[in-house]
Amino acid sequence: MDHPYSSWRPTINGEEIDLVTSYCYLGVIISSNGKFSQAVESLYKKGLGAYFSLRSTIDRRYIKPENLNQLFNSLIAPILTYGCQVWLPTLPIIKHLNSSLEMDHNINHCLPKIAKLGMEQVHLRHTKYLLGIRRNSSNCAAWGETGNFPLIINCLKLCIKFFKRVIDLDPSNFAKAAMNEQISHGLSWFTNIKSTIMNFGTESDYHFNQNSSDLINSTSLANDVSPQIFTRKLQESFNQSWKSVIDQSSRLSFYSKLKNEIGWEAYLDHSCSYDDRKISSRLRCSAHKLHIETGRHSNTPRADRVCDFCSAEKNGTQIIEDEDHLLSICPVGEAHRQKMNSLLSELHGSSDLSLDSISIARIIPVFTNTSNINEDHYSRHIQIVTRAIKCMYNCALKYKKKSSAYQWNLIYPSSFSNQFFPLLQQPFSSILFLLPGSDYV
Repeated sequence: MDHPYSSWRPTINGEEIDLVTSYCYLGVIISSNGKFSQAVESLYKKGLGAYFSLRSTIDRRYIKPENLNQLFNSLIAPILTYGCQVWLPTLPIIKHLNSSLEMDHNINHCLPKIAKLGMEQVHLRHTKYLLGIRRNSSNCAAWGETGNFPLIINCLKLCIKFFKRVIDLDPSNFAKAAMNEQISHGLSWFTNIKSTIMNFGTESDYHFNQNSSDLINSTSLANDVSPQIFTRKLQESFNQSWKSVIDQSSRLSFYSKLKNEIGWEAYLDHSCSYDDRKISSRLRCSAHKLHIETGRHSNTPRADRVCDFCSAEKNGTQIIEDEDHLLSICPVGEAHRQKMNSLLSELHGSSDLSLDSISIARIIPVFTNTSNINEDHYSRHIQIVTRAIKCMYNCALKYKKKSSAYQWNLIYPSSFSNQFFPLLQQPFSSILFLLPGSDYV
């Protein structure tokens, strides 16, 4: 038996209105099921297309990273977050944020979910492109290195402002009537906004007055919440969870020693060249080709991810090839390490300056005499260290290529280039300075 309303069609002035499953209104797709998944997917595709258009018109080697960030925030982010005040509070991630904070008192488990949001995928793609690291590099390292908090934080701030603005509208306004319906029926938009405000939006715990109506309590909640306090508390919570995640990550064990909070790194602005900046980012973020990282992809036991150069030069000594080893111990970069220390000693007027691996990787200078602090010294220090990091890393890669080429020649001697073979017979130290960029500007 057919439903009595199966043939019913709405009309206006006798004209029948088409029934559709979705409709685009003011740039936001509204679905008949009340969900905004189609809208979010559409904005993701539009934002991704705009991002690729931006990429095709610029060259990151010749543009300051700060300006590249501003271009993304001005041209791409508004597309990805368009209308977020309407659709974001209905997404499952908001419920996950609130429940995680209420149950675990942190949002550690929400970080992977945040990274999977369509808008954050584009944001992370941009952030990693800016740093010059691979797309499969750590999301936490990308956030931390650039100080780019996830877009969802600013979107939630916009939602709070929208809530405060609508709650103060005249009762005859359609938007206010829709808000009253959300409040009276406890619908998902208002429920999630209310939980988010109570978790992040006030300095102290907020309690509803049981003797007042939901509308009065909601009005009071809207008046008490501060978008600035909300944003600060949400960023603090994210920063704490970010630090907890990198401290527990074996992949980011070196990076966790370098940073305690999310923030823009000075070397991104002061490095001599894009290559210097890129190699420093890769080494800091564990997005490099040292065995400690490549062995992770090939499931090589950690103890077997040894340095090829030290194994060959020190009669098979098994030393793990990680960031600490390359920057402070490995002989493959000793010449550049000594030159770096010499230049820094001359720059800072210290005769015994010698940096350990952490001080090198942090790049930023630490002055014992505050009178030595000036912009020129600061910038020059960063330039020397980033150039030394690039040269040491390139030396390690050069040796890996030489070693693998030599082994390949042993297996396939007839097909190996006779012109290249004599170079392989030379001591490795004699070809170190044939590397591009081995000079210090």
